[in-house]
Amino acid sequence: MSPAPLRPGRPLEPATATCAAMYLADLVPAYAFVFRLPSTDSRFTIYTANPDRYLIGATYTLTLAEPAERPLSLDPQDWELLAHCLDLVAERWAEAAEQADTAAAKHPTTHLGTDVETQHDAPTQPEQESGPADTITVEPTATGYRHMGRMFRDELDRVQRLRRRVGQLAHTADGETTDGETTRTEGELS
Repeated sequence: MSPAPLRPGRPLEPATATCAAMYLADLVPAYAFVFRLPSTDSRFTIYTANPDRYLIGATYTLTLAEPAERPLSLDPQDWELLAHCLDLVAERWAEAAEQADTAAAKHPTTHLGTDVETQHDAPTQPEQESGPADTITVEPTATGYRHMGRMFRDELDRVQRLRRRVGQLAHTADGETTDGETTRTEGELS
């Protein structure tokens, strides 16, 4: 009995596959495209109704994903847009963390190491004429601001990890093949 396969400790990297042949499948009404993985010299077949779906001799990217993950196929412009959007989100989380840290530093400190502040430490808010009379504005304590800053930094770390992953995938998907050739669009050799 063979042992259960172990999952890699890092994300799976895309592999390249070359379309080696095409034939009309006998048992199913479809066209069969045979692909070869240069790294292992193994082969697999994809069936499709479109006879022009793949080009013989062209190199394609094969992406494997964990069961809980979803592969994402984007053209280079969409990869760039996604990276730009993640950069903007990371900037906003960094600003929010900095604002929370600044507010925690400006906020009155608690007494005797407790989170309970005395009456004279509570911030005063001027009555606003435009707001409803039945609302109360409550400002977080220094501890609350520190917790908010920690949550914002956690989200910043998450977005930065995703941004780095998108950058790695964008470089893999930007047309570079393992044999040094580049592709302009899917399956089109340059």
